[in-house]
Amino acid sequence: MRAPNTKGISPRALKQIGSDHHFPQFYSTLRRLKPRRQEQIADLMAMSADRRLSFLTLLVSASKQSDFVGRKKRTRGISRRQLTEIEETMRRLEAQFRSSAPAYRENANALVVTEAYLRRILQNVQIANYIKSVHREIFDQFAADGLVSQKRLSTG
Repeated sequence: MRAPNTKGISPRALKQIGSDHHFPQFYSTLRRLKPRRQEQIADLMAMSADRRLSFLTLLVSASKQSDFVGRKKRTRGISRRQLTEIEETMRRLEAQFRSSAPAYRENANALVVTEAYLRRILQNVQIANYIKSVHREIFDQFAADGLVSQKRLSTG
């Protein structure tokens, strides 16, 4: 299979999203934008871990007219007012996403540590049986989440 044509893609954007996309139109879609906007979109795609063509198309369609190289943005079936609303909404969503992305990483790390700790203490049969007898709904939720195996526990 031929390597995709990444000519016209910002090196920083290319580093973020990679050069191994299997969709022929991925880079041609991204190439329609100026390097600054390519980099913004690449950052959003990397932070959200979403590198699908449909997500790229959404981000490109929400770009301002001034973000495009040469050709004007195609807007079939969308009025100017709707397009302005989409651009404004996406601008606000991008700003919110950028502000919350670092906290998401920290929260995900805390969740992983907490889950490991819960798994560890729930391996103690006495602790697990105590939670099962006193706080059945919490125990059932732990079991539903796969944190405790009911096979190892005696009935309590």
